[in-house]
Amino acid sequence: GLQDTVGKLHGRYYNMSSRRPVLKAIHTQMNSTGRAPRLDIVFAQHKIQPYIHDAIVSVVHRNATTHFHIFVKNHCQLRPNKIIQRWSPARTWRGDILVMRKGVSHDLVNLHGGDGALADFAVKK
Repeated sequence: GLQDTVGKLHGRYYNMSSRRPVLKAIHTQMNSTGRAPRLDIVFAQHKIQPYIHDAIVSVVHRNATTHFHIFVKNHCQLRPNKIIQRWSPARTWRGDILVMRKGVSHDLVNLHGGDGALADFAVKK
């Protein structure tokens, strides 16, 4: 049968109340079918917005392509994300954002050293 284990992978977390993104250890369920971050633990405000949207974003930098899996909450009743406000005063994003790296096998892996700036670039777009 499938043997689930829970580990921790590092993702870049853009909390709506923070001034800057942080590296955060994300509880991640792992088995032979893949890895799934426990987003219910990361994201708050389940009553206001239970849905979490996600997208795969690829960033090409110096002939290398990095794939990120971006998870977001956005809802008119959530607080504006201060990080996004600081970067783009004209845009309002209401909710948290989590960026995780996808590895060669397209499973989630830990962020690498230079991934912070690439993740920020992906979020800004």
